[in-house]
Amino acid sequence: MEPTETPTDPDEPTARVVDDPARARVPRGLPLPVSTFAGRGAYLDQLTALLNDGRPGAVVVSGTAGVGKTTFAVHWAHQNADRFPDGQLFVDLRGFGPAGAAVSPGAAILGLLQALEVPAGKIPADLAGQVALYRTILAGRRILVLADNARDAEQVRPLIPGTSDCLVLVTSRRQLTSLVAVEGAVAVPLDLPTRDEARTLLTARLGARRVVAEPVAVDAMIDRCARLPLALAVVAARATLRPHFSLASIVEQLGGADNRLDRLQGGDAVSDVRTVFSWSYRQLHSAQRLFRLLGLHPGPDIDETAAASLASSTVEQARAALTELVDSSLITEVTPGRYAVHDLMRDYAGELGDRTETPPERKSAVRRMLDHYLQASHAAAQAMEAHRRPPMVPAFSGPAPVVPLAKHDPTDWFTAEIATLLAVTRLAAEGGFHTHVWQLAANMHTFLHRRGNWHEAIAAHRRGLRAAERLGDVVALAHMHHFLGRAMVDVDHVQARHHLEQAYKGFSDLADTAAAARTQQIIGITFERQDDPERAMQHLHLALQMAASVDDAFLQGRLLNGLGWLYALLGDYVEARTHCQRALALMTRIGDDDGAADAWDSIGFALHHLDDHAGAVHCYQQAMMLYRALGHRYYLAQTLIHLGETQRAAGQADLARQAWQDALEICTDLRHPDGERVRNMLAELTVPAGDRPRQRRVSTR
Repeated sequence: MEPTETPTDPDEPTARVVDDPARARVPRGLPLPVSTFAGRGAYLDQLTALLNDGRPGAVVVSGTAGVGKTTFAVHWAHQNADRFPDGQLFVDLRGFGPAGAAVSPGAAILGLLQALEVPAGKIPADLAGQVALYRTILAGRRILVLADNARDAEQVRPLIPGTSDCLVLVTSRRQLTSLVAVEGAVAVPLDLPTRDEARTLLTARLGARRVVAEPVAVDAMIDRCARLPLALAVVAARATLRPHFSLASIVEQLGGADNRLDRLQGGDAVSDVRTVFSWSYRQLHSAQRLFRLLGLHPGPDIDETAAASLASSTVEQARAALTELVDSSLITEVTPGRYAVHDLMRDYAGELGDRTETPPERKSAVRRMLDHYLQASHAAAQAMEAHRRPPMVPAFSGPAPVVPLAKHDPTDWFTAEIATLLAVTRLAAEGGFHTHVWQLAANMHTFLHRRGNWHEAIAAHRRGLRAAERLGDVVALAHMHHFLGRAMVDVDHVQARHHLEQAYKGFSDLADTAAAARTQQIIGITFERQDDPERAMQHLHLALQMAASVDDAFLQGRLLNGLGWLYALLGDYVEARTHCQRALALMTRIGDDDGAADAWDSIGFALHHLDDHAGAVHCYQQAMMLYRALGHRYYLAQTLIHLGETQRAAGQADLARQAWQDALEICTDLRHPDGERVRNMLAELTVPAGDRPRQRRVSTR
């Protein structure tokens, strides 16, 4: 199109004009669609449904750098071009990129008026007049305006038409919350593609034969690119240009997390992942430092209190910085108050931190973060088991960490944080923070045990044991041998007993009778697991004597219940019921709901074998009520199994099936191997019950 004679800003697009807009050609200004576009079906359907409902106005497609916002918007616009018969317009607002200043609202409006072939002499000189003319022309017409790469709401606000027959489709790295709040724009946050969508994208670019031939390499490629479409496109281009290279060799060239950004560049700024990220980072106002420090955080997500400790700021300051990072699509708020950084962005943040913060500054930040998680996990562990004090927490050399409010349920807190705690413990071990390592492991024990996550607990406690050995701390060694032994009871009886015997010696040398008694209890359970209840009873009797000598009512209740269970295994169900009832009375008196749940379950087992099925069902229901309140999912599943056995024996096959299906759901969710046993029980439900097996998993708490 020929430029007008009206002087314009160099940023202003130009277009051929005619005297009468009514005789103007229908504008078709959309960029060409990407021929290899793939996936995004749910988002395409969502946007189309919005159009069908007559809601836009304006739609804001936001998302992180390289997630494919423009490609998505252009694809949808071409798919739906026939719904805008009066034309489709495109304007690049240049909010992020190498081209310098963003396009001003006036320049954007002037460019759109020129694309609509408005005569230059009829365009008002002021922005308000131009906006009024633009909206007048769009009135009564069905036109799509694709406003790409917006920096802020002020760029876009003048482009919104005054009628719902037209649509302004905006793409931006920012969420443009103001447009949603004030103008009623519809937000469509574009997330990373799923693994299947990423595979479809690679198939479209590389061909099905090549992708099907190397599924392992394709999965690795998706992982190394963190499912980011720009990164996948760059790697796919490299593979396309090297058709005789295996995909595995292409993946190998990507290297590890410490240098993969070096490989994710396509030869210019717009295809260099690192450079594309930098355009977002440079426009941050007050959140640059927190963004860099987030590169040090190893977990899948972070809350604002941990971010505050990491940055040595107040929670309010951290919240403001996190909000800016979310608005800029550099991080994602995955659930209210929890924020995630995808892997490539974390790599970029880490690079920036390496260049900007000194090694002592970075180590101090890591220390603050570890202090936070140690203090918070200690408080949650103590709230989870008020009768059992976790090992001490060290004094902090710097400012006290920001700790979540006590109102948080400890089980909920651990559920949200456990993956991060495990990752933080690994980071602490790598950084030589040995005291943090073993105490973090100790704090996680009860939660992991209740969940039945034995292998995660074993890994954490082994790491803690190595840290205790490096410290030469006899208290830490005793605790870590004890916790590791407890975690291994259901995995390796012999190794469990080895660690427990080391712990018993350590606690005895420290004259910690209560801890030594707890260790004797667990040693006894290792023998019960090996079908030797008589020997197990010897250890529990010794533990009971020790607990009585230090007046530990909590442990006495647990041991009475354990002895009752052993009597049941030996066939003395009356004595079993007596011991467990004594245990229940004691634990109810001291408020040990956890132990009371175990006792109710054990009494139910004894009553089942005394042919009091109704009494057994009542006891199991009491146990399940407490387990649910405690968030004790693994032991809830065990009681559901016992309940089903009693219901089957009572001829209530349908109720037994429901109990076992509920147990199976929990075991499946926990990925626990007991699920296979429950499946077999369900399959054999039509088989006569016969005698109930004498063995079951016993509480090792």
